[in-house]
Amino acid sequence: MRLNFLRFLSGVFAMLLMAEVILHALPVSTASRASRQATGVIRTYAPHHSYLIAADWDLAHPQKIYTNNMGFATRTPFVPDERAVALIGDSLLEGSALPEGDRVGARLQAQIGTRAVYMMAMAGTSLADYTARIEWGHQALAITTFVIVVNRTDIAQSVCASSGGGIFDRCIHPESLQPIAGAIEPRSRLRDLAAQSALAQYFFGHLRFSVAGFIAAAFPDLSRVKPSALGQDSATPALTSGQNAVIEHFLSRMRALSNVRVILVEDCERPERYAGMPVARLADMQKLIDEAQKQKIATVASCDAFDDAFSKSAQRTEISKKDAHWNARGHAIIADAIAKALANSR
Repeated sequence: MRLNFLRFLSGVFAMLLMAEVILHALPVSTASRASRQATGVIRTYAPHHSYLIAADWDLAHPQKIYTNNMGFATRTPFVPDERAVALIGDSLLEGSALPEGDRVGARLQAQIGTRAVYMMAMAGTSLADYTARIEWGHQALAITTFVIVVNRTDIAQSVCASSGGGIFDRCIHPESLQPIAGAIEPRSRLRDLAAQSALAQYFFGHLRFSVAGFIAAAFPDLSRVKPSALGQDSATPALTSGQNAVIEHFLSRMRALSNVRVILVEDCERPERYAGMPVARLADMQKLIDEAQKQKIATVASCDAFDDAFSKSAQRTEISKKDAHWNARGHAIIADAIAKALANSR
């Protein structure tokens, strides 16, 4: 009996080892290693680092990403330059599913000539993080021009412990309404080992396996939402005090920075618009745009640019039906819109 059990364990180990070897030969995502090593203040990826990234179970859109001296996903090195244009946003702007030459940063650089373009996008971040990044960029690199791409969830996810959000560099506490700095948790040896394992990355990153998800699938009665909660969840949430505080935090910090020009680019609900179902702005986005314009911050409604492009060609601007991040055409449209906004706001 014991011998059979040992043979079974040996067979399982051999299969796992074979899967590890095979997956290492495929473009399975590898660790990006977020840290404050490069800046000392804000979190970026490890500097002068490269990592692989791909999507879903079929490893779609694989790319090798290279980070610069400050740990951002671009080959362009950052040096102090008051004429540089900093592009700030999350994974939508980062465009990791595309070669660097197809992303907004490279396209904008080609349009505006000798002014450097610094791509400071970071996946998983939101408006409070962008605020911290602007302050760092102004103080450390003397940058005075910032372009921020804001999507529909950026304000709500800047509230600490919000659904889908978390503390990256900064968030607003929902009760005290004060900014809180995020801390980088020390990595355990097990987590470091998992980060180097292609099998673990594929299982938890690409297949998105989780214990909660397994329980929900195996025991649907235990995870079923009670009928009384359905109406509450489906209702459109009103503007909360936390969201108000996020907006005020951003605007007040921009007022405190001298000689800084900010342009806000609002993302557009492109799939819905293509289907003839335009979605109204959320209350928090509407307030951000209104208050920013009162503060003489330039705003760009990307819906106009996308609508104009779609009227000329029915080509879509998403990576795929499952991935609404901009494809190369989407990045080109946004780069054009930013170039025009920079020219008009001189």
